[in-house]
Amino acid sequence: MNVSEKNTAGVIEMQGGNPLVNWYKKQLHYFDKHVFAMMAMYMIIQSCLGSIASMFVIYNHGNDIFMTLSVALAMGCNAMLLAQAGAKLAVGSFYLSIIVNAIILIAHI
Repeated sequence: MNVSEKNTAGVIEMQGGNPLVNWYKKQLHYFDKHVFAMMAMYMIIQSCLGSIASMFVIYNHGNDIFMTLSVALAMGCNAMLLAQAGAKLAVGSFYLSIIVNAIILIAHI
């Protein structure tokens, strides 16, 4: 059963339900609370992972599409963070970049 409770910070937390959705909502709340620190951290983490994934694609003579996808996702996420997009868009693009670049990295190791 999903029961909504309002905590002292004014954020609605779901009891029960999907733990992944609850975790994502906590990430959104934390991002909203610490916007500039999280933007800097997100940019550093996903840029490093994207460049490492691109390096492994080049090193292993992989398909250029994988390198282009890796670089485009990293640049797109950086652009959204620098443009101060909304929390949902920024956090979503960060995790999309992390997941896709991790898959590309693992596939080319």
